[in-house]
Amino acid sequence: MDSAQSPSNTSFQIQRIFLKKQLCELPRGALVFKEPYEPEIKFEMKISQQELESDIYEVVLALNVESRSQQQAVFRIEVEQTGLFTAKGYPAEQLEQLLKAYCPSVLYPYARQAIAMLCVSAGFPAIALEPINFEGIYLQQKQQQATTADPAIEVAH
Repeated sequence: MDSAQSPSNTSFQIQRIFLKKQLCELPRGALVFKEPYEPEIKFEMKISQQELESDIYEVVLALNVESRSQQQAVFRIEVEQTGLFTAKGYPAEQLEQLLKAYCPSVLYPYARQAIAMLCVSAGFPAIALEPINFEGIYLQQKQQQATTADPAIEVAH
């Protein structure tokens, strides 16, 4: 093993976690509060990353939640929780796993909280998003890599 890949020469640091984007939209406005609320929730997630400088990476966890009731749109919430991470000395495969599995797991609790708060601010009960196994998603994507050319991880529920 060369010295650039030895565990003693690797370092990882969270530089900053921030909310890059948030959107809460009620397409029908106050009309949604005049009808019984029987929510049907659609959830989508996308993870992307890019190297901003040498060894400094931006990871974006984008979550979209749409609620419909009685087949009509109630609200739409979009959150892009973002982190800046320093990762030095990792082999390419470990770096990829770090950026696509570990970093999103760091960001997810913040994104969940932002979505819950936006729901309440919009006048609805908070949505408690289920925990996500980012490691499992990453491994599943690696197995399917031969059939897809998209480097972002996408999940829809």
